[in-house]
Amino acid sequence: MTKTKQEYIDFCAVTPDIPIFMQPFWLDAVCQKGEIWDAALAFDGEKNIIGAMTYCYRRKFGLPVIVMPPLTQFVGPWLRYPLTEKLESRYSFEKKVLKELIGQLPSVFYSSQSFHYALKNWLPFYWLNYEQTTRYTYVFEDLSDLKIIYQKFKDKLRNAIRRAEKSVTIEILDDISAFYEVNKKTFDRQNMPMPYSFDFIKKLDNELTNRNLRTIYFAKDKVTGENHGVIYVVRDAKSAYCIMIGGDTQLRTSGAIPLLLWTAIQDAAPQLIFDFEGTMIQGVENLFSSFGATQMPYFTIHKCKNKWVEMARIFLLKRL
Repeated sequence: MTKTKQEYIDFCAVTPDIPIFMQPFWLDAVCQKGEIWDAALAFDGEKNIIGAMTYCYRRKFGLPVIVMPPLTQFVGPWLRYPLTEKLESRYSFEKKVLKELIGQLPSVFYSSQSFHYALKNWLPFYWLNYEQTTRYTYVFEDLSDLKIIYQKFKDKLRNAIRRAEKSVTIEILDDISAFYEVNKKTFDRQNMPMPYSFDFIKKLDNELTNRNLRTIYFAKDKVTGENHGVIYVVRDAKSAYCIMIGGDTQLRTSGAIPLLLWTAIQDAAPQLIFDFEGTMIQGVENLFSSFGATQMPYFTIHKCKNKWVEMARIFLLKRL
């Protein structure tokens, strides 16, 4: 273990506001065979950590790469801003700390990382020849008044929720096997392979369960007991994140998924932010946007040493 990684682990143990996706236990769980994680750190003059950025390193086709681990929305950067109201001071701090963090990243053939939507300034990456793709998530930042939240819903969404309330009940269960079975049906319907194995999910779920940081919601048919839909929500000190959704292909019209999400939103209130998790899939975006949450752009920052490989990557992404 590197000295920097140990420093970061010790720092997280006494810093409650480190996001869940940057927590050492999360990274231990999601970095798979052959992958290692580490952290870049920035310090002030008194040796206090003022910036951190985690990364997952592995080899692909024999070449070193930095990639996003599965189910991990962002890997930083985490910044502890100085107490100032001056924008100029804030920008200067960001440029200084981000430059220091970038300088600690290992030399790799290809790097791609997604950052939290709070980071608006990616100029230090641009100046070092990184490129940026904007993606989107939807977020409720203020859940103090659920009546106002509900009023923001599209009429069609409210109708779906009312329809679902007549046919399903929402239950919180610890059955990760049943969850995975329903979650898999969503990918099967689209003829897509599962992006993660059951063993992977079980390992992550064990870590989250031990820390009481996850909730699995099931929408069960009131008559047959069948699972219409499921969602998996994790949380940290500030936010709740819906990281997985699944629905039965034959029961998709019941409105179960909107009701599940609305239940999770209510459970996050009033203290937490609710993050639907980013998606660029049109059908999923249509559902998330119908809740009336704020659309939040976030950055995926990438860099490739070979321009032909990068052009091929961009071409393949456009074909998906």
